Amino acid sequence: MLGTIVAKEFLSNILTFRFSIGFLVCLLLIVASSYVLTQDYADRLESYRTAIREYEEEMSKIKVYSEFCGDHKPKAFRKPKPLSVFNQGVDKRLGNVVEASVGTVPMRAKEYSPANPYMSVFPSVDLALVFQVVLSLLALLFAYDAISGEREDGTLCLMLSNGVPRDTVLLGKYLGGMSSLLLPLAVSLLGGLLVMQLSPGISLKGADWARIGLIFLVSLLYLSLFYLLGLLLSIRTHRSSTALMLAMFLWVCLLYTSDAADEGLGV
Repeated sequence: MLGTIVAKEFLSNILTFRFSIGFLVCLLLIVASSYVLTQDYADRLESYRTAIREYEEEMSKIKVYSEFCGDHKPKAFRKPKPLSVFNQGVDKRLGNVVEASVGTVPMRAKEYSPANPYMSVFPSVDLALVFQVVLSLLALLFAYDAISGEREDGTLCLMLSNGVPRDTVLLGKYLGGMSSLLLPLAVSLLGGLLVMQLSPGISLKGADWARIGLIFLVSLLYLSLFYLLGLLLSIRTHRSSTALMLAMFLWVCLLYTSDAADEGLGV
């Protein structure tokens, strides 16, 4: 019976118009943003190599140690991360070169001249933002009428009258809903990875693949929390329209709180 509920919930979700729109929007945004951020990563990597080359040429001209205390100071450069294509985070906002000198401690990294300084002015649409906005909304749209909608149609009473335990119904609803969310999550992530692999300037190592797997698991947990929230609203309300309004209100509040926290942390 559990498998029947899971299959029914999965099919009822993927055959809806909201699934088609959410799937296409998520996939197109991930592929487009991955392409743009891949090009931006290539520009930042070229700027890093140029800065290293200029610094080595500058150091090669120094003949006396005392010149290090003047204009020629030792510098440490930070290389851009390949996974910033998926989530830029602080990789682009923090400085990437540190100067050292005798008697002083570096307090803050500086910024060497980027290839395109205007790119840092605009907020970037990356994989994390798409998952945060699009897929979380899709999770709520799947869950808000999972129970209240069937209660209004009378199918819930019919199901429970056949001796199906309530915990089995809830577990089947959860597994079916998460299975339908897993499809756009996995396909979008694979689309972004394909764009990265087609770029000659990006080479992923074993640790990078482990981080990508961690990104996938955390994203799945994030969507699970939103789906459980929508499922809770669907259980506690008697009308699906009421559950939908509450879900949209909480979605906006949670996203606003998340954005405010990111701005406060400087992320």
